[in-house]
Amino acid sequence: MAKVESRKMEETKGRGSDVFPLQFIKGIGPARASALAEIGVRTVRDLLLLAPRAYLDRRTVLPLRTTKLLLGGEEGVPDQITVVVEVKRLALHEMRGGRKRLVIRVMDDSGEAELVFFQGVQYFIKSYQPGDLLAISGAPEI
Repeated sequence: MAKVESRKMEETKGRGSDVFPLQFIKGIGPARASALAEIGVRTVRDLLLLAPRAYLDRRTVLPLRTTKLLLGGEEGVPDQITVVVEVKRLALHEMRGGRKRLVIRVMDDSGEAELVFFQGVQYFIKSYQPGDLLAISGAPEI
């Protein structure tokens, strides 16, 4: 397999970025190259010309209290918000079918809220402890 890849690299050696396959870039193997190919990114040139699909401005940090007021139905609610909070406690709940739900209680100087996770529960349990500070961005929901 290594000889085949080496030969493919030799075939593209000296050519521009418009023909150099992505899978030969460090950190991009065949699997990631395949995923990028699905969105039309096959060469280094394609990758360089790939524009972001969105820009999220996370510079404006809102207090939790303001977030709750925005969710109360005021007009002009931003699609994405950022809050900085402290983790107070984590609670793991068993659901039917053996699935798990993690509820992380957070607070800032203006109020409290709950973050609810249905996926990646084990990762979040290992990653967050009471007292940790988190900057959270996303679309708020009640």
